Amino acid sequence: MKLIDFEEWFAVRTGHEDDDHWPSRLSFSAEEGIAINAVRFLDDPAEIGGATFNADTLTGWLDYQRPTTVVRPRLKSSGGFAFGPNTPAMRVSCTAVAEAIIKNVFLTAIEEPIFAGLAVEHPAVHAWLNPGLVNHEWVRVEGVNHPNLTVQVLPPRQRALILSDGTRVTISTATRAPRGDALSISDYSVLEMDFPAPVNYDAITRMAWRISTLFEFMIDSRVESPVIQMPTTHTTTWNGEQTPIVAELWYRPSESRRSKRSTPDDYERLTTEGSVSVTLEALLERMIGGSDELIHFAGTIQSSGNFEQTIHHGYGELLGGLEEFDRQHFGQDRDPNFRVNMRRLAAIVREHGSEDDQRLFERVRGSASNGYSLARRLERLFEPWHEDGFRGEPNLGRIRDLRNIIPHGRGLELSSDAAQDMVAYTTLLSAVGRYHVLRALGCTGDEVANAFMRLPHKYGFLVPDRFVPERPGAGEAVPDRE
Repeated sequence: MKLIDFEEWFAVRTGHEDDDHWPSRLSFSAEEGIAINAVRFLDDPAEIGGATFNADTLTGWLDYQRPTTVVRPRLKSSGGFAFGPNTPAMRVSCTAVAEAIIKNVFLTAIEEPIFAGLAVEHPAVHAWLNPGLVNHEWVRVEGVNHPNLTVQVLPPRQRALILSDGTRVTISTATRAPRGDALSISDYSVLEMDFPAPVNYDAITRMAWRISTLFEFMIDSRVESPVIQMPTTHTTTWNGEQTPIVAELWYRPSESRRSKRSTPDDYERLTTEGSVSVTLEALLERMIGGSDELIHFAGTIQSSGNFEQTIHHGYGELLGGLEEFDRQHFGQDRDPNFRVNMRRLAAIVREHGSEDDQRLFERVRGSASNGYSLARRLERLFEPWHEDGFRGEPNLGRIRDLRNIIPHGRGLELSSDAAQDMVAYTTLLSAVGRYHVLRALGCTGDEVANAFMRLPHKYGFLVPDRFVPERPGAGEAVPDRE
């Protein structure tokens, strides 16, 4: 299910009770966000709706019949007018914005663990799985002027996994043929997760973010954001039985993820399940882990490497992510005797140095660090990159100097040369970061190189020489012209 803009009547439940309602309009737009416009008459002009619209959740009836929760609404504006100076009735209007909409269920407390799992038809998940249920081939028949089209449609597939924390995962892949005069057949995949224990709103949205970030990173492409289906612990009576209610999460995608693109073509995907040794189970285990660091770094690479931010902002975030990755995976490399040696050196300067020597020492001491510098960390990250044969010899001093421009308030006043260098180094550094994340996920250096060769327009100039195909006749002597 896709995020489609809508506007519906919404009866706000004041205090999460049905005794009193505010008539309003609830609108959703992937571009503009979520807004509530409410109007009512109040006996007390002081009741302007602040307590109602500034809460963790706001519940009501969408189209006067569907239970719905608005997550973290915030009052944007309010106003009203009286019919006369002695008239008690007052018309009050309020406009609020919100973070998300949860259809089909009332969530009165944001921390309440009511979500038992999630199900999502995510284009990035489907693109990485690359099931290939629909295949076609053009065959030219002898004596016929036009070729024949043969379409092969394979039966649906389903895979089931149990992760280390007890989460049950089911991935179903099938085909669909939309109604219409022109027949088009496509395949799709649905990822379903059944948690070992119910979780709250923040936990399930964190899981949804991880799914989008990691699979978009694996295929190196942004795709349209889907609606998240969330089975809950709430039930409803259907045919005399208690049936679990499935909620729907409608949210405003971040600006970098407002893509209208569905599943990218095969040749546009950086990796697929069959092209690397990373298994689906390994990726899912990353999603249930306690740390967001690697996945957050993958998201930073995806955003910065595709220039979804301003040049200087993306450059700074990418370098910060590379530094943090180096600390987490290669250590801090701190000297345990650093402070003792610094105090000993300070005593020597005070005893034998001049006043100028002491002032200089204090300046140096104030900027001294017991950790690796940016240039040293980058050098350490480039070592395995070059050992695997990847190309690219950056000027680490220039990379550091460009980074130092940003914190000093000149990020928006870049020279043309600085901006061009930032663009060039962003492309290189994002490739290095992608290399390290793929290696951390379980890929080999050769698998990364083969993945880069799938997108030669972006990474072809960085792959090892042994992966670059030779041109016919390369190396042969060129005959002299007469």
